[in-house]
Amino acid sequence: DNALSKRVHPTSTASLSSEEVERARLHPYGKVGMDDAPRVDPHAPTKLVSNVGDGLKTMKRYLGEENLSVCRDSYNQLEESNAMRISGRIKMQLGDMDGACSDLTTALVVDAQLTGDTGGAALLRKRAELKLLLDDVSGSRGDIESALALERRNCNIDGEALALIMLASLKASPMVQDPRGASVLLKSAMQCYLRSHDVAGQATVQQKQAVIKKALGDLEGAHNDLQQSLSLFQESQLHRQAASVCEMLASIKLAMNNPQSALRDLQDALTLYEQTHDRAGQGRVLAERGRVRLVLKDDVAAKEDLTASAAIGHEIKDVEIEGKALLLLSQADLRLGQPDVSKKSLEHAFAVQR
Repeated sequence: DNALSKRVHPTSTASLSSEEVERARLHPYGKVGMDDAPRVDPHAPTKLVSNVGDGLKTMKRYLGEENLSVCRDSYNQLEESNAMRISGRIKMQLGDMDGACSDLTTALVVDAQLTGDTGGAALLRKRAELKLLLDDVSGSRGDIESALALERRNCNIDGEALALIMLASLKASPMVQDPRGASVLLKSAMQCYLRSHDVAGQATVQQKQAVIKKALGDLEGAHNDLQQSLSLFQESQLHRQAASVCEMLASIKLAMNNPQSALRDLQDALTLYEQTHDRAGQGRVLAERGRVRLVLKDDVAAKEDLTASAAIGHEIKDVEIEGKALLLLSQADLRLGQPDVSKKSLEHAFAVQR
């Protein structure tokens, strides 16, 4: 159905040998259709050039010079789009959110020309995330709603679910504060994942529903949703996501005045993060476990956890993890009768978070 295949005449291969036809079929541009052109590795143009050199004559005979030009134009567009995506990510890391948003907008235009609605919807979702970081709630909502419309038009169930989840997260955010509206959207997302039999997607929706229920004060409902989410993530062998749910379960258990059970959940999370070599997850859980042990007045064990957490935070240059651990560590030191050490931990925490 693409434009290029319509322009290739069936007789254009008549003068080719069977070997030449096979060489053209196996070429990085693959079959003649435009849908195959984006499969070229956009990060290795030099590799592409070396591959093209050997088969160029065959391609010219197979496609014709004019049709080969279409392939080249498509590849150039793909390179431009990827360059804008990379530039946008770099600018976001550097704190230049306006520049990042501009680059992603350019990528959106190019992708719309190259891939149509499917690529456009994905970029709209990414741009919506950036706009939210810029506190442009209205613009973010507009991009998500546009992405949702495109996904529905393309009958892309998974894309529709992603857009619904994003809208739900926006409604549940402190900037909008509409948790009940968010819950309705999450139910629609769940229906999408049930239709597509996406177990991991269903687990994600359950996890987000738990966040909303906790905000509404329904701790029991949040706990039940998290238990179902954990079971589904375990079924899907998604250990890092399962660890995240265990962290949330510990938070719910603390809110329900059950710190001992929270410790068990945190141990489960720590084990999973160790299995997946997630250092940030380990540091975060150790800090939280140290906090729970302070609640239980197990100050020696708390200090061990908090010291380990601060070390991991320093190792991976995560000031949030390191700073939180050091602040709690100062409390543990004070309880253990070490006021001078406590003061140093407190000063270190302020220096790290400065």
